Amino acid sequence: MIPSCVPATSFETSGSTISSEDIYTLKDREGILGLGEVMNYPGVIYGDKEMHKKINVMEHYVKDGHAPNVWDHELNAYCVTGIKTDHECTTVEELNEKVKRGMYIHLREGSATRNVSVLSKGVTNANSRRLLFCTDDKHPEDIKKEGHINYNIKLAIKNGVDPITAIQMATINTATCYNLERIGAIAPSYLADLVVFKSLTEIDVDLVFKKGYLVAKNNRALFEGKLLENESVMNTVNIKKEGLSFEIPLKQSKVNVIKLIENNVTTEHVIRDVKIENGLYVHDDSLDILKIAVVERHHKTGNVGLGFLEGYGLKNGAVAMTIAHDSHNLILIGDNDADMFTALEEIDRIQGGIVLVQNGEVVDSLQLEFGGIMTNKDVSVVESKIKNMDSILRDMGVNEKVDDPFLSLAFMSLPVIPEIKLTDKGLFDVASFKHISLEVDEGDA
Repeated sequence: MIPSCVPATSFETSGSTISSEDIYTLKDREGILGLGEVMNYPGVIYGDKEMHKKINVMEHYVKDGHAPNVWDHELNAYCVTGIKTDHECTTVEELNEKVKRGMYIHLREGSATRNVSVLSKGVTNANSRRLLFCTDDKHPEDIKKEGHINYNIKLAIKNGVDPITAIQMATINTATCYNLERIGAIAPSYLADLVVFKSLTEIDVDLVFKKGYLVAKNNRALFEGKLLENESVMNTVNIKKEGLSFEIPLKQSKVNVIKLIENNVTTEHVIRDVKIENGLYVHDDSLDILKIAVVERHHKTGNVGLGFLEGYGLKNGAVAMTIAHDSHNLILIGDNDADMFTALEEIDRIQGGIVLVQNGEVVDSLQLEFGGIMTNKDVSVVESKIKNMDSILRDMGVNEKVDDPFLSLAFMSLPVIPEIKLTDKGLFDVASFKHISLEVDEGDA
């Protein structure tokens, strides 16, 4: 699927762009199925010309959607472009509204976004052929512990879906949706892509065949992977440090705050009173509100977006990551500026990854040397690092309701998921699709 939204919106700074002309040159390459995740749904609904050019270029291809909490006439406007799928449903009602309009719905289960249990309650004989499964940002540790799509099937069965229906959702439904010929079923003329398991309710995979060849057995691949070797996507962290500040000047105490929602990457827009001294925001230990920053790190623009996040729970430290959907700028959260600066410096030194700082010291880090989001390190190393850093963050007070402290933070910079997020250009209201002030207007208080 060719990415449709690079950047996701014009309200952020990305490392590069993909235009409608770029998409046109790529669409006829072997292996291209369609247009990936049309995230700029306000642009689609309200007629952004470049967004519609991208969709029109891929007129006869499958188009993946992304339409969280889009309903009624706006949903009709989104669907009329031919966008075929959505993976952002969080309620059965939303699932049914989109299926009624002919969409295919992915029931998503990632490390931070866990929707399968709720959505499984809405699977019926009437709608099941329009339902698929997907994961979304799932850590190696979670894949090892739970599984991948097989885990989605297990959850669906546990929540009342007939096992055969759940398996259909993972196989033939997906093949049908994406016009994949000769896969998705076991029948004459179909390729022998087979998953072998003992129980219809547990779906613990014993063997995997690809085109008739055994490629995995007892949870181990029987083939060698290839290491990524491309220096053009290394050393990608370019931060303008001169004049960089995390200070937040405020004239009044009422501020707009991003509130985390458990097991979801959607957020709630809340208004809170914060502490001010000498015209600057000061952290208050009695409030579960932290300073959050998005620092542009591709072009040394010096852009720094600042905001407030509620529900994370970190104390005496900071977290910094270059995984920050979808433009992957540097995102930081902390209860003091000094630790945030230390985390930024370490990210710059290792040229991308995840860094934890406590009381002025770097306590752990994971280098992601390729683009700041990938690594050649063995999966066991990544798994061990993520597990250890998660444990450290829990000891630092991160809320147990934050199912994944890394991915929950990574999604706080994605300005196409409601209600409010933060980009390198400032606090962003997704409903009105514009930047808003940190300070609350008197009329909104």
